[in-house]
Amino acid sequence: MKLPFHCHEKWRNIVISIRDSGGTVAFHNLVKFVKREARKATDPMYGKDALRNDDRTKPQPKRNAGIASQSSFKPSFSTDMVENTTQNTQSSKPEEKAAEERKEMSQEDKEFMKIVTNSIHKEDGHYVVSLPFRDKDVIMPDNSEQALQRLRGLKKKFTMNPQIHKDYKKFMEDILSKEYAEIVPQDELKDDCLASDLNEENAVSTVKELTSLCSEGSFRLTKWISNSSTVMKSIPPQERAKDVKDLNLDCEDLPSERALGVYWFVQSDTLGFKIKSKLKPDTKRGILSVVSSVYDPLGLMAPFILISKQLLQNLHKEQKDWDEDVDSKIQKIWHQWLKDLSLLENIHIPRCYKPMGFGLVTSCQLHLFADASNVGYGVVGYIRFVNEDEEIHCALVMSKSRVAPLKKTTIPRMELTVPRMELTAATLAVRMSSLILQELQVKVDTTFFWTDSMSVLRCIFNTNARFKTFVANRIAVIRDCSDIDQWRYVSSKENPASRGIELDNEQQIQHWTGGPRFLWRHHKYWPKQYSKQEPQEDDLELKECVHATIMEKDSFLDILINHFSSWTKLRRAVAWIILTIRCLRQSVNKSHSTKKVNFTLNVQVLEDAEKLLVQHCQTQHFSKEQ
Repeated sequence: MKLPFHCHEKWRNIVISIRDSGGTVAFHNLVKFVKREARKATDPMYGKDALRNDDRTKPQPKRNAGIASQSSFKPSFSTDMVENTTQNTQSSKPEEKAAEERKEMSQEDKEFMKIVTNSIHKEDGHYVVSLPFRDKDVIMPDNSEQALQRLRGLKKKFTMNPQIHKDYKKFMEDILSKEYAEIVPQDELKDDCLASDLNEENAVSTVKELTSLCSEGSFRLTKWISNSSTVMKSIPPQERAKDVKDLNLDCEDLPSERALGVYWFVQSDTLGFKIKSKLKPDTKRGILSVVSSVYDPLGLMAPFILISKQLLQNLHKEQKDWDEDVDSKIQKIWHQWLKDLSLLENIHIPRCYKPMGFGLVTSCQLHLFADASNVGYGVVGYIRFVNEDEEIHCALVMSKSRVAPLKKTTIPRMELTVPRMELTAATLAVRMSSLILQELQVKVDTTFFWTDSMSVLRCIFNTNARFKTFVANRIAVIRDCSDIDQWRYVSSKENPASRGIELDNEQQIQHWTGGPRFLWRHHKYWPKQYSKQEPQEDDLELKECVHATIMEKDSFLDILINHFSSWTKLRRAVAWIILTIRCLRQSVNKSHSTKKVNFTLNVQVLEDAEKLLVQHCQTQHFSKEQ
């Protein structure tokens, strides 16, 4: 079900506390929590409009019994009900990483919450809150006259130009008929509320308790729909969804319902698609319009949709105009994709991860597969259950796919090669695992990451090599959010992230939605793992190491010192060498100097030799004192 945003952290703490004490979270714990919070603050100010600090896309929960309702109420401030989630991880690393990335409230946000909390009061059965102005003494101007003036101006414009009035009216009727907009009373706001339960009796009780609790804050829960006929019969017909008000629940099938952007086929309790594609021209604008109409937030059909993204990228690469017809080659690919698009409605994926009658789960694992090519990369995640009888069931959780960046660089070391794309896919896998573990209301015992790139595994396993910045940054994310023991090798043939799917091929669809065959078998039959190899010396991602060796050689002065045992002879020998050097320099620079060197051994030269020998000895034995 959905809870006000401010209740998320409180509910998470309660769940963690119950599990740490060895207990199991039951639905009555949630009902008790909702009752307590409703008594404290059943007001619209705690919706996500006031407290939104995270815009991440969340996977929709899949559980056994589904209930959906629409809330209708009359508050003094707008609100949304957001989904309650519990966080279960097998290690603290993903949780800590998510906490670091979460945005905290600013000082102004805290001041806003203080004003809201202190000013809440109830008037005529509705909650009222003061407007959060920075200044306390604010005099609101009377702008009713300006509003009326604008309305009169628009009316005058319609009177003078009937065509504008006609177009305006047609436009409004069009968006209302297509349900892009809805006429809502001025004092009424609406949003969806979703809940699930394993037991029909508990679901019936939940409907009654939620209706009673929300009515205390002037919330009216209506438009109920459930995949259980027992639950639907417990709800008054006038409070049911429009399509089931006059439905005979004993013999007629339940309709489909759009739940948070995903189509829920209530009768079969599956998720799927409804394609309403109109005929569009074979241009970049037309192709983009059709592709954008396919909404797949969970990535249930990501490999199929990736084809259309690659097609659009190629059109952009060719710098096609928005309304320019595409060439015959692209047109052929596009028409084939449109033909396959109609088959998408035939694919239904079970809403529940665990099938009915599966029994007590003894092991729950999360498996994420990553792969990349020169045109794109992707990640797909599966949940794997094992029951008391050693029976195994796997289900698709979500997937993500990305096209390869189009921008090229002139710097070779910055090019996004296939190995780097593989590493980028592995980074996406650990980030997606953190999201899934945070959102799933299922305790996951172990998480495994699979890749068919030995280059990626070598980089992850290595602890000594110094990688280039691009690789080092991604390895840091992977090591922060996972352990090296969680990483496994899988062949490209068995990697579901490495292959596309044909919508008319039932075997490929089962392989995609259920995961590779080896996941359905005992772990001793999983792919053979290779030893944790180090990166090869010629790996382009390794930083080049330059080795410098310093070899000490005896200078000519050391040779002379060791040769002569007499100070006088040593000094004279060095003096003659000094004279020889000076004479050679003069002969080289004779054109630039007219001064002649006196090639005789005098006192000055002997003193210069003595000074040179003393300096050499000081350098050899007292270099640190210089």
